[in-house]
Amino acid sequence: MQNKVIIYILSCLIFIASAIPADAQLFNKSFWSYGAFGEYIYATHITDFTALPGVPNCCPKFTGGNGGGFALGLLVQYRFYGYNNIYVRLGYQQMNGNLTVIEPEWVVLNNKLTPAQIQHNINTKFAMPFIEPMYKFNTIIGLSFSIGLNCAYIVSASYSQNELLIKPENRGTFENGKRIRNEHSGTLSSTNNFLIFADLTTEFEFNLDRHKLYVLTPRFAFNYGLNSLFKIEKWRITYFSIGISLKINPYYDLSNPLEPN
Repeated sequence: MQNKVIIYILSCLIFIASAIPADAQLFNKSFWSYGAFGEYIYATHITDFTALPGVPNCCPKFTGGNGGGFALGLLVQYRFYGYNNIYVRLGYQQMNGNLTVIEPEWVVLNNKLTPAQIQHNINTKFAMPFIEPMYKFNTIIGLSFSIGLNCAYIVSASYSQNELLIKPENRGTFENGKRIRNEHSGTLSSTNNFLIFADLTTEFEFNLDRHKLYVLTPRFAFNYGLNSLFKIEKWRITYFSIGISLKINPYYDLSNPLEPN
């Protein structure tokens, strides 16, 4: 699925590029730019709850975790004055979360009190289309800085969880006669439909040709979650992303200028 999306985006870029004339001397650069992007996401989950809504769990408290993800999409940029730009990205992002807590406990083995450890695990996956409007300021050296909002709509939020008896190793069981309990999976409930992130971004533009028609742009961004994933319990997501975009700066025709009176 991901490969099909990438091939589709590259095909669109090739089609747009084929409409750009080779002789750029008779053309003037437009205020509009278009492109596509892809990026890797590293997320930090800040939590404060003992169990998912409606799902049994014996964990004392989940305090956080981390996870990865990716984002793909299209972008449009409008230069309205000097180095000032309005920049909008429209895309799809998938983000995972892995929450783990090691709980010390005591068990009775061979009539002796023995130290034990229980590992509580929750693994989640979120799918979110998003729109990201930003103000962008370019510098003369190609470095740019952006600030904006990432507004994501949750279309899928799934989870799986379990509790493992990891110590003593190979000895002892839970009350169910197994070394694993509270195995559950499904769709997360009581979540907000929208997640909103404050976005701070820096980029650097590499021109791929002398007319600056094609621009390759590495991107590094920090996104801070402004609201909680749950409506009641605390679950805030903050993430870093690193990626790259290919942008096209089209030209418009000046080959038949108006004759002066």
